[in-house]
Amino acid sequence: VMGFFKGMSFPLASITVYNSVVFGFFSNTQRLISKYRYGDGWHPCGMLDLTVASMLTGLMSVGLGAPVDLVKIRLQMQTQTVLAVCSCYHYKSNVKMNCFVSSFPENLQLAGNVSNGTNIPLRSVHIPNQRLYRGPIHCISSILQTEGIQGLYRGAGAMILRDVPGYALYFIPYAIFCNLLTPSTSSSPHLCSIWLAGGLAGKWWNHYLALH
Repeated sequence: VMGFFKGMSFPLASITVYNSVVFGFFSNTQRLISKYRYGDGWHPCGMLDLTVASMLTGLMSVGLGAPVDLVKIRLQMQTQTVLAVCSCYHYKSNVKMNCFVSSFPENLQLAGNVSNGTNIPLRSVHIPNQRLYRGPIHCISSILQTEGIQGLYRGAGAMILRDVPGYALYFIPYAIFCNLLTPSTSSSPHLCSIWLAGGLAGKWWNHYLALH
């Protein structure tokens, strides 16, 4: 059962800070835009204001989320079973051996096909999986030592393409639902209204699951 949670300790430990910073940044960006455009930080934001604030939030979130996702993926990938598939055949009285190493069993079928279309008998051998990282902290320090700070942001371009429009697709409905669920006699939404607005807005985020 624990195999389902490999590499999740670091994301679980950082998700509270991550969400606090993201929602705090979105709220403060809304106030800054309102103060700049209307002279009042508490002036209701228009659709354009919400779009700009949410897209800036998505861009900022990559700075926090990219290293977390990278560490999670690296810790999960080092738990994959490694197979070495070797084939032996005779060529001009010499024994030749080809080996194909893969972490994914579906790739092993390709190892047996040679250029002339014939199949070579294969024999798979399990190789003891050597762990590169002892944990999230060791993973971060290893990446910094070998790849530098830019190594923590591998794949950040794909995250920008996902999170900038994705957060706009989330925060705009979130803000609209918060306004709709806030009574006219109150200046701020109730806690239950915020929970409901977040859940309803999350339905729009599902459209971006494919980009994960």
